[in-house]
Amino acid sequence: MAHPTWHRGALAPSRLLRRVVERAEQLGTNSLESGQVIRVERKVLALSQAVFGAESRVTTGAKALLAETLDRDGQSSEALVLRTEGLDAKVRHRGEAHADSLVSELRLAGMLAASKQNRQAKRHLRHVVAETRLRPDVDIDVTLAAMYQLGRLYLEEGKAKKAQAMLEPALVGFRAKHGDSHEDTWRAASSLAVALGRQDEFDAAISILRQLLALEGDVLDVDDPDLVATRWQLAEWLHRQGEYAEAETLATSVLASKVRRYGYAHEESTAVRSLLAGIFASSTRP
Repeated sequence: MAHPTWHRGALAPSRLLRRVVERAEQLGTNSLESGQVIRVERKVLALSQAVFGAESRVTTGAKALLAETLDRDGQSSEALVLRTEGLDAKVRHRGEAHADSLVSELRLAGMLAASKQNRQAKRHLRHVVAETRLRPDVDIDVTLAAMYQLGRLYLEEGKAKKAQAMLEPALVGFRAKHGDSHEDTWRAASSLAVALGRQDEFDAAISILRQLLALEGDVLDVDDPDLVATRWQLAEWLHRQGEYAEAETLATSVLASKVRRYGYAHEESTAVRSLLAGIFASSTRP
């Protein structure tokens, strides 16, 4: 677990608090069970509140640290409360347009989306996108991540056109900053291909997926879930486009991967068999 570097310097006034932080770092580094880490991070938060006050930057950071661990441990309700409190404190002290406030707002939006609170998540993401565009004091990754997450939420709601409007600039930005072989670029490309395909723009969607398949195929194992998902999506769009031979080849390879991972009777294997049946029916239709 990575712990922000601000701890050691900021907490120097309290030896006890510093030792507690060092213990939290040791637990995180040793990857011990999350319950132990959470207990230590709760002590960090309690002591930081006592030493520095509830509104201090140190306390806000301690809340963020604990929220992250709680979220990974599946305790999303308390994590959301801590993230919200942390964001509110930053907004009160620095304003909602400050770079730190916007980063916190992005993280809160991610937690809200994971908890299926999409309406609130979208509100925060739209605000982050609006505030961070063309802001040299904010890392471009913040804007791109907000665009990507917002595009994904629109896809979940069946709003492919709105999703495309977010995912296209996100993909361009990720490519410009990280290159074609970065995982953020791949995720944005995959999601954009879905948005395009749902609008029957199959040529564009297939082109993106062919490029993605070539890049992923160079570095990922044949049964890697991301590579399998790309082959599956490409097979579906090729089927819709009438390119049955290639669609069948890809779907067959996807089925083999699913069977190796889950077994023949698993629901995902069954779904791929259904796709293959549809491809076969289409290809033999007079």
